[in-house]
Amino acid sequence: ALNGDVVLPFDRTRPTVSQDTGWFCGPAAAQQALIVRGLRVDEATLARDLGTTVNGTDHVGLVRDVLNRRLGNPGYVVREIADPASTGATERYFDDIIGSVNAGYGVVDNIMVPPSNYPRGARGENVGYSGGFVYHYRFVAGYNLARREILVVDSGFAPNIYWQSVDQAATCVAGKGYTACPIGAPAPTPVAPDGVTAEVLSEAMGASMSVARYRELLPAFVESMRLAQITTPLRAAHWCAQIGHESAGLRHPAELWGPTPAQRGYEGRADLGNTEPGDGFRFRGHGWLQITGRHNHAQVSLWAFAKRLVTSPTYFVDEPNELGSDRFAGLGAAWYWTIARPQLSALADADDVVAVTRAINGGTNGLDDRRRRLAICKALGPRLLPTQKGTIMSDLAAEELTKRLPSRSKYRAGDGLVDTLAGFVLNIDARIHEEFVERNALLGDPACIVLIRREAAKGDAGAAGVLAQIDGGAR
Repeated sequence: ALNGDVVLPFDRTRPTVSQDTGWFCGPAAAQQALIVRGLRVDEATLARDLGTTVNGTDHVGLVRDVLNRRLGNPGYVVREIADPASTGATERYFDDIIGSVNAGYGVVDNIMVPPSNYPRGARGENVGYSGGFVYHYRFVAGYNLARREILVVDSGFAPNIYWQSVDQAATCVAGKGYTACPIGAPAPTPVAPDGVTAEVLSEAMGASMSVARYRELLPAFVESMRLAQITTPLRAAHWCAQIGHESAGLRHPAELWGPTPAQRGYEGRADLGNTEPGDGFRFRGHGWLQITGRHNHAQVSLWAFAKRLVTSPTYFVDEPNELGSDRFAGLGAAWYWTIARPQLSALADADDVVAVTRAINGGTNGLDDRRRRLAICKALGPRLLPTQKGTIMSDLAAEELTKRLPSRSKYRAGDGLVDTLAGFVLNIDARIHEEFVERNALLGDPACIVLIRREAAKGDAGAAGVLAQIDGGAR
């Protein structure tokens, strides 16, 4: 793995990663999408669900419908990419992969490729496509933002698991489409009207410091909950119990250093990315969940930079102590909860304290204390959740803001749940502005013509069509 690799916990074993028949690529890709959410269904059953025949799975919308049905309607949507793939469509594809993986959901793409555009491994993998023009389904299990690469789980062709540049991948999907879940499941429970207070946080953390100190930490704590998608009382209880144990009630935002024999062992550990002298101490555990090692500090940096939370993609590598600061101590915890262990919210929703502990600790150290803290936090109920007061939009229930809704367009028949409220508003803005620019460009507005030429140069088919009309009229 390289710095910046963000990967879901898919099944890498050979019997699962390879499809059972020559036409089961759709069921195999759907199977991996279910596995990363903790659900196992055999390919034959999924083939029946998808209507797969010896001719394959008809279209990616069938995969979307099966995933939504079996996962409790988290909001998988279908996106199509016109051929050739425009820059905008490629970036939307990459954004959807990043958003889905960050939310703990995989992406299934549908490709059609001639021999001249068979998928190429980005890290030296020899991808063994053959047989002329290939129509195929694949599972996308991860990404690397800085390298612009996606991790493909390909059930039909060796080596089955490979990295591919997102720019080439989009050209493979062009003419077909993909199904993604870039936001994840909506919160099933509205937030508390008043939100978590310093007094409630103190109680949840065992009052290991003064209420005044918890009041200082409250903004960062609430922000970390938002980033970690802690949207229900049960998730909040597990979140607070685990953080409370790992940080002694937020009292220790950095690992206490002896050094102990185990801490001396950090030095030179390749699995932690500690390759430079002094890395063991420099990249000791930071933050409320004790993010350890150069590699993890680098991954948190990339994730936080992508979210515009820090000013550099190497921020916590350059300044590792910042990850234990009041401002950022919860950031590593949010990254760990959603990226390093994306199954944590599902485990918390299932109220499985042993599984949550194992995902965080690697074992069950301190299980009795974690259970004790969990009982206290459960008793606090929705008082642990952040406030939603302040604006008209934030006064709406979180469920209404994040759930996907169907379109009312008569041309959308059968598309199912299309977008969120915010997505619909942004789409309206895009459509109105695009029509404004195109109409005025055709009327000869110089500024609008410049915009049309810019987008046409990027390969946008609509802009190219308008430009052809402008140039044709000029002659």
